[in-house]
Amino acid sequence: MVGSKAVPALLEVQRCGRRRVVRLRGELDAEMSRVLRAWVRAVPFGSGDQIVFDLAEVVAADIAGLASLVWADALLRGKGCSLAVIQCGPELLRLLGITGLGRRLRLPLPIPSVAPEAAPMSAARQPLSDDSRARLPAEP
Repeated sequence: MVGSKAVPALLEVQRCGRRRVVRLRGELDAEMSRVLRAWVRAVPFGSGDQIVFDLAEVVAADIAGLASLVWADALLRGKGCSLAVIQCGPELLRLLGITGLGRRLRLPLPIPSVAPEAAPMSAARQPLSDDSRARLPAEP
């Protein structure tokens, strides 16, 4: 093999009794989604199991990654497991807040407000006042 290098694990699981802490690393994208879904399908979960997704090392997320969290949440809760998401970075936390997934995934952290920021309009996009209309040249 030429030029191969070890790829760090995208998912690491620590188990203590009925509690599993799942640490995700890198981008929460389609590739991570496949890894996460495969892990959830492979593990025999039972009622009362506690699953904690630690997202401290997630640097970015896309729709496929977010969808896999929602899918895992629904499947695991359907099996009687409790699920928690912890250690979100500020960008991911904001994304979960904007999409409403922070509430869906029951984040224990305060979710930042998602009110749109008022950006000043450029002069070209300013609404015309009655005075400015009077100064416009007449159309032919």
